[in-house]
Amino acid sequence: KESRIIRLKNTKLIPVRWRLIGIGQEGIGQEFSTKTDTGIVEPLSTYELQLNYYASRPRSPASQKNKLQLKLEISDTEGMPGAIKTVNIPVFVEPYDIVWDMTFQKGNDRGIDFGNVRVNQETKQSCILKNKGKREIKY
Repeated sequence: KESRIIRLKNTKLIPVRWRLIGIGQEGIGQEFSTKTDTGIVEPLSTYELQLNYYASRPRSPASQKNKLQLKLEISDTEGMPGAIKTVNIPVFVEPYDIVWDMTFQKGNDRGIDFGNVRVNQETKQSCILKNKGKREIKY
């Protein structure tokens, strides 16, 4: 899960209404969420809108499906029909799988087994972790 903040700043002396369009739409839009998709920004203040992304599956970096076009509609709070301004917000993601393999010493296919060890006796076992994915991973 990844989150980003979209700061909505109202530099005017009157409140403004906002509405976010594109969250929950078919395709990649279903992987995005916010606590709310509409609200009011008070005069001379800032509202922080948290946009959350949860990847349901990996996607190719070059895929057009990795792009989402959100629209932010700004209008007055008095109920005038239509948006005063519409801002396009392009969103790009690149979800990927972490693919790795763990290999143990011969004869220990089930894991690392130290067996019986005396107190103050040092014993060592090893395993091999191999990254089989396209991205660097940490452990």
